[in-house]
Parts: sequence; structure tokens; C-alpha cells
Amino acid sequence: MNQMVFDERTVYLPSRHREVRCRLWYEVTPYRDGLWKNFLVRIEELE
Repeated sequence: MNQMVFDERTVYLPSRHREVRCRLWYEVTPYRDGLWKNFLVRIEELE
């Protein structure tokens, strides 16, 4: 079963030429043998 999770961190955005606080949304899917794959779905700016 796929699941959406997020991580908040400061990332450098080249388009703004500075660091910005963002929320990164990932889709997590089971892979095999207890392993999981993460796919970055979207980036949401918090500032």
C-alpha cells in the first residue's frame, strides 16, 4: 500500500538564489523483502 509522508527542511532554491524552508512530500511504496522506495512528489514552500 502506498503512503504519503513529508519532511520539513531548509533547501537551496536556485530560482530564488537563497535557502528556503520547505515541506518535501514523498510517496512511499513497498519494494520487496521489507525495503521501501521513496518518490519525491512535490515541494511546498513554507516561507
